[in-house]
Amino acid sequence: MKLLKSKALFLISLVVLASCSPKQESSNTIETSVLNIDLTSDFEEIELAVNEIVKDIKLIQLESNEDILLAYFSGFIGDKYIVAKDEDKLVYFTADGKFLKTIAIRGEGPNEFRRIDNWVVDEQEKIFLYHDIGQDGIFKFNLETGEFEESIPFETKGSLSGILLMDDATLALMAHETASYDFLYRTQSLDGKILNQIKNELEVNHKKAAYNSPYFAKYQSSNILLQRSNSDSIYQIKGDEMKPFLLFGLKKIKKDGNKTLGSSASLAHIYKDKFYLRKYDYHTEVSTNSVSLTMSDYEHFVFDNSDNSTVKFSKVYCEYEGIKFPISYLNIASNGNLIRTFDAFEVKELIEEALKEGNLTAEQKSYWEEINSNIDDTDNPIIITGKAKV
Repeated sequence: MKLLKSKALFLISLVVLASCSPKQESSNTIETSVLNIDLTSDFEEIELAVNEIVKDIKLIQLESNEDILLAYFSGFIGDKYIVAKDEDKLVYFTADGKFLKTIAIRGEGPNEFRRIDNWVVDEQEKIFLYHDIGQDGIFKFNLETGEFEESIPFETKGSLSGILLMDDATLALMAHETASYDFLYRTQSLDGKILNQIKNELEVNHKKAAYNSPYFAKYQSSNILLQRSNSDSIYQIKGDEMKPFLLFGLKKIKKDGNKTLGSSASLAHIYKDKFYLRKYDYHTEVSTNSVSLTMSDYEHFVFDNSDNSTVKFSKVYCEYEGIKFPISYLNIASNGNLIRTFDAFEVKELIEEALKEGNLTAEQKSYWEEINSNIDDTDNPIIITGKAKV
């Protein structure tokens, strides 16, 4: 019965998508079958060390002083630079955490921002591009010169869910489902010319909480995978053709008056035949004057496409110099870097606990004692990162 439902869903999806996907030349056709991953069963549980899928792991301490303290970290981690933002400022550092410059602060003036929702950096880490909700254009900052350049033409009509650089001259943009763009997905040149576009005709599930992190990443060099924040379906795009790629099987949404209980899933990373997945439960409650959201029971899975098996991870961690750093939310950025940040006091607690247990080698003990002596509880967030294997 499940197989018949999956086939029916696939056929319906193709019919719906046909209206927004013109016929393509054979060289630009997606060859794919839809994966159906059921996350409602009881699975074998094992521990996952992300070291299995992430290499060149390192710890980075961001320089700290009262002028550049971050309330939290959100941004880009690369091989040359780190760009970090919070609600009030956008700053950047060298790859080893040395402060370089404040790019912009929150405000209404020139080179100030209102609310940055998405950004991207080119492969050479020369240009940082970002979208500021409410301001036209994609802003362009040269990381090498430390100066703004002429912005990329773009008419803003709300939030974007993702920005990618397909090559040195082409941007790919994903619209947020609450915005008023006439496209779901678009590619455009850096001078603003629209190259490909898929209309915003996917059905939106208004009963579902829209709190997934949208997935928007390159796949097999010239293709893109796209998942909206309020959807449990992932689509594959090439040019202006889009087809279903991955469907999640989840427990049915339950409604009780103004309360809604449900679960959501998204893709974290693909490595060879293995799909690393995230799932969580959510609870929303809507009243006349407020809306509340509770998210709980974060879980990680891996689906092996070679044998159609699924395994659940009871614990996810990153092992570095003898210490296991907990990974509550597996986050692999579009450039392939693991991003996991900790408050300074959390790292101090992990170090002190490891030193007390006495299981570190003499070399590891010396390393962590030095790190610990250089950390203050109020320092900037500390980063654990590495390059995901592909």
